[in-house]
Amino acid sequence: MRLYTIGEYVMKRNVFYFISLVCVWVLLGVSCDVGETGADYVYFLFDRYYVPSKVLQGFSSGSYDVTLYGTFYFSEDWESATFRSYAYEYGEYGKRRFMHIGPPFEKPVGIIGMSVYQGEGSDEKDVSQYFTVGFVDYSPYIAAGYSNGNVSFGSCYTQKKLVNLSEHDLKWLSQRFDLKPDPVLDTQARYTLKIALKGGKELVVQLGQ
Repeated sequence: MRLYTIGEYVMKRNVFYFISLVCVWVLLGVSCDVGETGADYVYFLFDRYYVPSKVLQGFSSGSYDVTLYGTFYFSEDWESATFRSYAYEYGEYGKRRFMHIGPPFEKPVGIIGMSVYQGEGSDEKDVSQYFTVGFVDYSPYIAAGYSNGNVSFGSCYTQKKLVNLSEHDLKWLSQRFDLKPDPVLDTQARYTLKIALKGGKELVVQLGQ
């Protein structure tokens, strides 16, 4: 089964979002009232926060596709005070509902650094400057009041050299992202992704094709 890159995923999601939005409005116009059903309306774009503890990856279209998972998740139903603290930090206050097609997102937190290394042991060297990371930064969308009229949902996709990630980028790094190596790199070499977390912890995963 072919794996999609995060860029392809965002594009397909936007098409789905548009088609679904049209269908919802057609259905609402002929059969129901949004205020009564609450269909496709949420209070938070991120409904669960977690500190990453596991990394899964695949390879497709010349990029490593990386997904972060956690062990403990904070939500309104579980550790609601911690959830609200994170939500406020990410600009979400849950004061009004907004239309969102599909389930809300899960948000990894506590990431303070990310690097890719080639080789291992004494031969290990940092090659982060040869990798481009593609991820979704929803901060403009949230700041615009979840309005596609001000900031389009798809425009949140961001690409940067791994070494150029700012503190803001690391904070808003999406659960799923891709890492694209420059053509100059040896495709047969061993590459390792290291993700630094607050508190001195580190996630390490070998990137494989």
